[in-house]
Amino acid sequence: MKNWKVGLLSLAIAGVSINTSMAQLSLGAKGGGTMNTVSGNKPAGTEKNMTFGYQFGATVNYGFNNIFSLQPEVVFIQKGGKTSSTTTDDYAAMSANYLEVPVLAKAQFGGEKFKGFVVLGPYAGYWAGGKNRTSVLGTESKESIDFDNDIDDDGYKQNRIDLGINGGIGMQYAIGRGNLFLDARYGFGLFDMNKYKTEPDGYKTQANRSVEVSLGYMFRLSKDS
Repeated sequence: MKNWKVGLLSLAIAGVSINTSMAQLSLGAKGGGTMNTVSGNKPAGTEKNMTFGYQFGATVNYGFNNIFSLQPEVVFIQKGGKTSSTTTDDYAAMSANYLEVPVLAKAQFGGEKFKGFVVLGPYAGYWAGGKNRTSVLGTESKESIDFDNDIDDDGYKQNRIDLGINGGIGMQYAIGRGNLFLDARYGFGLFDMNKYKTEPDGYKTQANRSVEVSLGYMFRLSKDS
């Protein structure tokens, strides 16, 4: 009986050792640009336009095997949107700065040097600041967003918490003890950017929509087994 227990314990230790050796931990940094809009209503006589922003952040990748991994990130990202008049040069644009934490499942495929990959998962974001820009009859103005702590006389306040889905594709090339990567993602916000006491008639949820392109480098901490 003793030999049986010792053998079982040895097998368990060996299994843990194998799993640990197969796991791979990498750290990386990335930066890039965004193209953004906001879903929902637009006033009559206007059209929606994309706004451009930037993003940068850090990422961690925990590989379970040669294909599947988990990739949490911490990113500063600019979102927003723009509405323009269809008959004049008037417009209203918003740049919204978010601190965002995506947690992505990643699957990669390809050869030793060059691989493609797909990512998909949820993100949580906090609306940290931003600016509103307007142009009316040729007069342009810019001001920082002043967040409301409570629903005021105008009947609403900003919703500074955002949850959504992030998914995309990319490619990576092995350089040194890591990978240079390029990816393109789509961010689909699920939360309304506004909180109303009573929603206006015909109101539709205003949520973030963004196309995100980034370039970065992932450095492998654990050695290949």
